[in-house]
Amino acid sequence: MIKTIDDLFELVKNTFRKKKIQYKYFYNERYWEPIKNILNKNDWKAQKWKVISQKDVKTYMKLPEYYIDGNGNKSKYELNHTIIESIRISTTKDPTLSNICSIALLLGLFQAISCSNHMYDSRIKLGDFIVQGDTNKKLDLILDPLDIKFIDTYLNK
Repeated sequence: MIKTIDDLFELVKNTFRKKKIQYKYFYNERYWEPIKNILNKNDWKAQKWKVISQKDVKTYMKLPEYYIDGNGNKSKYELNHTIIESIRISTTKDPTLSNICSIALLLGLFQAISCSNHMYDSRIKLGDFIVQGDTNKKLDLILDPLDIKFIDTYLNK
């Protein structure tokens, strides 16, 4: 049973990693929607995001996120997109429970599609993004117990 924000972060990350490995064309937005709706119902925020070095931000934000093929179809570089989006969230948005879990989702996808030991792979724990006091925050102080049970059951199936 998930009890803390850290437990939720790990569950989201591991679930999306497994789903992406199991289903190459896993469409995460549809799967994520019920969880996102629950997480967006509250107004809890972590104290702040931990700072990402400006050197890393500049390096990773220069990666190509999309490409256009010869037929004019625009597609994403999935690996780059997961890195860029996690930086975007942690540098431009509030550290809400939904945004924190969105980073977990992106990290899970990143781990599933990366085949090398990438530089950014070292930031894979919740404590890399928010302060320790917030990582151990009890979920039952933030979410309804029925919502916690739904999330736990949904992501563990």
